[in-house]
This record gives sequence, C-alpha cells and structure tokens, in this order.
Amino acid sequence: MYRFKTLKLTFIPIVILTGCNLNPLPILDTERLSIMMKDQEEMYVKQEPVTGPLTFYDALARALKYNYDHRLTMMEAVLQDTQLEVATLNMLPKLTANAGYQFRDRKLGSSSEDYYNPGKNVFRTGQYATSQDPSRGIGDITFAWNVLDFGVSYFQAKQQADRILIAQERRRKVVNNLMKEVLQAYWTANIADRLLPRLEPVLAEAQHALEISHTIENDRLQPLIGVLEYQRSLLRIIDQLKKLKADLSMAKPKLAGLINAPINSNLVLVLPDKTPEPPELTANSADLENIGLFYRGDLREEIYQERISRADVWKEMLKVLPGLTIPVGMNWDSNSFLVEQLWFEAGARTSINLINLIAAPKMWKSAQTQIEVARTRRKALSIAALVQINLGYQQYLKAVESYKSSREIN
Repeated sequence: MYRFKTLKLTFIPIVILTGCNLNPLPILDTERLSIMMKDQEEMYVKQEPVTGPLTFYDALARALKYNYDHRLTMMEAVLQDTQLEVATLNMLPKLTANAGYQFRDRKLGSSSEDYYNPGKNVFRTGQYATSQDPSRGIGDITFAWNVLDFGVSYFQAKQQADRILIAQERRRKVVNNLMKEVLQAYWTANIADRLLPRLEPVLAEAQHALEISHTIENDRLQPLIGVLEYQRSLLRIIDQLKKLKADLSMAKPKLAGLINAPINSNLVLVLPDKTPEPPELTANSADLENIGLFYRGDLREEIYQERISRADVWKEMLKVLPGLTIPVGMNWDSNSFLVEQLWFEAGARTSINLINLIAAPKMWKSAQTQIEVARTRRKALSIAALVQINLGYQQYLKAVESYKSSREIN
C-alpha cells in the first residue's frame, strides 16, 4: 500500500509536466488567408476617400492623418504614456486582500510539555487537546509599504517619463521623413502627369527610327559604320527614355502608399500654372550645422537615454541599502476556539541582500558604462549629422546648378 501511494505521488508530477510540454504550432494557411483578407478590408476603412484633385497640402494632410507609420508612432507614444501611469502607481504602498477556507480530515490535536519540568506532560498520559476547528474561514487586508521599493519605483517612473519624450522625438522624426517623402513623391507624380503623355510619342518615334535604321543596315543603303553609330545613339536614347518612364510611373503608387490610398487608384493632381522655382538658401554651412545639431531628434533622444542611464545608477545604489517594510493589516479567523476572531496587526521589518553588497561595485561600473556608451553614441550621431548636413548642402548646390543648366538647354 505504501509503495502504491509513493508510485502514485511520483506519477502525478510526471503527468503534469508532460501536459506542460508545448510544441510550436505554425499558423495554418487558412488562418493566414483569413488574417490577410481582414487586414486588406481594414486598411482603407474609417478614412475619407479621395474624391477630387489633390494639391500638395491635401496630400500632406492625408499622409499625416492616415499614414500607418505615423499612426504607429502615435500609438507608441500613447503606450509609453500609459506605462508612465503604471510606473507612478507602483510607487504607492501595496494593499492586498486575502480570503480562503481551510479543511482538515482530522482534528488538530496536541499535547503540551511543562516548561519548568521538561519531559513531563501537562495533561495526563493519553490526553490531548485541540484549539482549532476542522474547517474554518480566514481573511485579511494588509497595507504594506517598502521604502526601498518606493525609491526604485520612483526612478523607474522618471525613466518612463524620459521614454515618453523619446517616443515623441521618434514621432517627430517620422513626421519629418514623411513630409520629405510626400514632397518628393507628389512633385514627381505631378511631373509624370505632364511628361508621360509627351514621352510616349517620343519613345515610339525613337523605336520607329531604330527599325528604319535596321532596314537601312540590312539593305546596305548607307555606310555600315555610320548606321551602327546612329543605332548606338538611338539605343542610348531609348534606354534613357525607358528609365525615365519607369521612374515617373512609380511616383503615383508611391504617393498613394504614403497617403494610405489604394495603390491602383487613379489620383488626379492639381497641375500648377508653372513649375515653381527652387527655394533660395541663404544660410551658410556653419549655420546649417548649428541648426541641424540643435533640432536633430536623434541627438535629443540620446540625451534622454543618458538620463535614463543615470537613473539606473541610482537604482543600483538603492538596491544595496537595507529595505524597510511596514505592514499594517486587519485579520479575521472563524476558528471558534479563538477569543478574538478579528484583530489588528502592525509591525516593521528590515532586510538586506548580502549578495548585492558583493556585486555592488560591478553593478555601479556597469551603470556608469551605460552612461559613457550613451555619450559616445551621441557624439557619433553628431558626427554623422554633420556629414549628412554638409552632403545635403553640396547636393542642394549641385541641384541648383543642374536646374539652371537644364533651363538654359531648354
């Protein structure tokens, strides 16, 4: 019988552990298809359809309102804000309520030994006493406040506040990139509307000229060298026209994706009376560097990251200190043997993790290293920003010169 009970107690954990052994389950094709169809149905709902010609500012407004990359950064900012509320609540003391029911198949019975005469029972031999009902209900409400947990939660809340600012900087970066992409895609699509109708006849004419040239070559109507040179020039022109056509044809699908319109929708753009002149940039490269470094979102993000790393140093320092816990609670027990079934209880206790004392120097060093990493990363980003600003300035000057040359050629 004893062996059977032992075997049964050994078998039960094995069954439980076997049931907890989970295998990876890949998603089914039908489920993937269902999710895909549902996403396609929801991508363009709850937004105003494009009903008229789009100006640049209409396209920009739709991109800022409906673009999913921008929506994602907004949701991430809201998520960080809610996590700040959670981190703030963690600074509050803990208030817990417990309730339960206990049952014994046999009564709790015991005997007592005389304190001054060890080995001598207070009761006569064979007499036992009980002070607990076989079944009873218990409950308590405990209010506990840990000073160490409060300090750690305080710095965690400060870190979460900085993460909100980081999320805002990332959203600002997405908005800047989105505006730049919409600007490029809109005017490329606008130029495509004006050039593609004129490009098709030119491309057809060049291909027709190439066919005629092949006929001349086959019939030997002109010197072969001159005909081949002429064909090479025509092939280069046709290749350039096809590349230009391909680049212009991709502008509207890209613009549709940016403003979250159906990719195959036929967007009608407002054609300007004349091509706008490029803006004049009066600032020099030194001024641009200062402005770029001051407003660069990546650099502000690294400043907040350094503050988060500094808070980690304080958190590691607090973990070394002793923790003081002050519990205050109200208890209830339905045990009929108790004189007072409801009583108030309070106390104080302190604890210290001795392992943290040993690991404290390494933890502080690790936290300090994180600060140095944040500073070094910020400096590396500053250098990259300076390079990007100067390259952008040179590209602007080159683009202006190219525009002036193209206007003179025209």
